[in-house]
Amino acid sequence: MKDSTKKWVEDSIKYFENMGFFQDGFDLERIHEELLGEYFDRIIEKGNWGELDWILLSQDTKRTAASGTEIINSHDTAQEYMNEINGWSAISNGVFTPTNFDFQWVTKFDIFTVSFDFNGSHIEYRSDETHRVSPFLLYKVNGLIRGTGFFFYECNAASMESQVILLTELEKDKLVKERNWYCYLAIE
Repeated sequence: MKDSTKKWVEDSIKYFENMGFFQDGFDLERIHEELLGEYFDRIIEKGNWGELDWILLSQDTKRTAASGTEIINSHDTAQEYMNEINGWSAISNGVFTPTNFDFQWVTKFDIFTVSFDFNGSHIEYRSDETHRVSPFLLYKVNGLIRGTGFFFYECNAASMESQVILLTELEKDKLVKERNWYCYLAIE
């Protein structure tokens, strides 16, 4: 990694650390060696700052979760939905802690329901034929955590795959303004 690239990456990491990301630290050398090699240099040379943000933030599994907005009907769909909900719970800083997951096919390999309990309420989501878990289920979840100051945003930068990130409105506004992100809030 070039020195100028390393400096830019270190500055980006500090930017995100100041927003509460990477609370357990960030091993830049491991990321460089194991994941990216000289890819960082090419990103910087092309000016793809949003792509760099995305790569860096995908390493913070306490604040970001890959989005399953396009889960397609398959034999593994039930587990994929459970993984998606568990991923949101894992990055929620305790504001979303669902229990008693259930998944049921309504019609054979077509329409299904996913349900869970949260804060004394039983939540059920019924799919349509698109088989999308998010933003429709995310819409319900954000309604449940409305009073916490946090929301799950589905964010995208530099046309990279969307990630679900737990943010305050101020954090979201900062990322949109300063890093040119697109953040979608689904809420009921």
